[in-house]
Amino acid sequence: MKHSRLLAACCVIFTLAFATAELRAQDSTVGGFILRMFNLAPAQTARPAVVIERATTEVQPVQVAGEAEGTGNFETTHTDQSLISLKDNEGNAATLHTFCLAKNGNVLAGCGSPGAGEIRMFTPDGKYLETWSLPVLPEAINTDPEGNVLVAGEGKLVQLSAQGKQMLIKDAPHVASMQDNREQLREQLKQQYKARANSYAQTLEIYQRQIEMLEEKAKEGELSDAEKSRLEIYKRARTSLEGFVAKQKEEGEPELSDAQLDAQLSSLMSSRSKVASISATDTEVFLACNMSVGYGYQVYRLDRQFENPVSIIKDLRGCCGQMDVQANANGVFVAENSRHRVAHFDREGETVGAWGSRDRTGEKGFTSCCNPMNVCFGPNQSVYTAESTTGLIKQFDKQGKLLNYVATVKLVPGCKKVSIAVSPSGDSVYMMDITRHHIVKLSRPAGDSADANEETAAGGE
Repeated sequence: MKHSRLLAACCVIFTLAFATAELRAQDSTVGGFILRMFNLAPAQTARPAVVIERATTEVQPVQVAGEAEGTGNFETTHTDQSLISLKDNEGNAATLHTFCLAKNGNVLAGCGSPGAGEIRMFTPDGKYLETWSLPVLPEAINTDPEGNVLVAGEGKLVQLSAQGKQMLIKDAPHVASMQDNREQLREQLKQQYKARANSYAQTLEIYQRQIEMLEEKAKEGELSDAEKSRLEIYKRARTSLEGFVAKQKEEGEPELSDAQLDAQLSSLMSSRSKVASISATDTEVFLACNMSVGYGYQVYRLDRQFENPVSIIKDLRGCCGQMDVQANANGVFVAENSRHRVAHFDREGETVGAWGSRDRTGEKGFTSCCNPMNVCFGPNQSVYTAESTTGLIKQFDKQGKLLNYVATVKLVPGCKKVSIAVSPSGDSVYMMDITRHHIVKLSRPAGDSADANEETAAGGE
């Protein structure tokens, strides 16, 4: 009985997905509601098909973005752009997941696939140097103050020397926490399934109201072609739902079998084992990851040996699997993209401050559905932010005062990781283009200086 119900539910979901895909173009309110209700909306990380242009291992010039879509026409400090492809000396390409700068300025690109992770090293100008093999797929990468390389991936934390030698590997703290909370996660899955199944009746009511409205309108006059099409879509979806709702009432409360629950729990724990970001201060490591139970993100503080974990920040809101958290002597800075802000905490997780808001132009706040997506540190204790879709990079002081519009990078639109890194002088800024699997290098025009640009920005406030 359970299997027949599950099969019927799959058929209904398929019908709803097809119907709402058509409805979204005609009736965004109803279509969008149904998509959200049943988690049928395409993942925001989904991107349109693009031709990935692989460059040689040398840096290649790319077109300057100019005025990015959805942003103002900003005067930026870094107008010279070039790209670093990921090919090695044999011309082998790689899939880019994350990157950072080594202490000596070299570019470390985290690449590979599950079970075959690697770091490819390039000079600051994009010349390939060497490849280090990793025991995990790199999801996040950074360096500590001594120049050691920290890698997080597949539920593991790895420390490498500056020469790529593995020094340490341990389980990420949230993985153990999930194991301790297996029963809570299992119950969460049960409740989610019941809520989704029981909401079919509510959806049926919505379709019925829309059908009645259109049929009443048809009595008063001719419907447009779009309205006729929408009416037929509603009726098809209603028919599918009516049968399922009737069967559900007959069979009682929906539930998953133990085998189905075990499979879903395994998938959930694997997905939640991912690490969003890792960073280190002189004495501690900070890790951003999923909440062990429930929703949202949390930040762990560990010692430099990946021991003594403490969850210091909880319930951060991030979109599309992204939550960039970077720490330095001034505290912990979070690109809390779903709240359109940079949040500043101390090492204990106490709030120090925050800045930012949603802003269509990006002039004062942050653009798109969920930005800033990434954050990093620059000269004079400054904080840089990066925005997906628009490719806008900004520089702030540690209190959140805007210092400069740094650059706009032409990206394939979409909600995604756009990690950035800044050279110690601030003359070079790097942004990851995860769709095209390369890293964009941004430079100041010849003759410009950081001091001159900061004075100009300060005078314009």
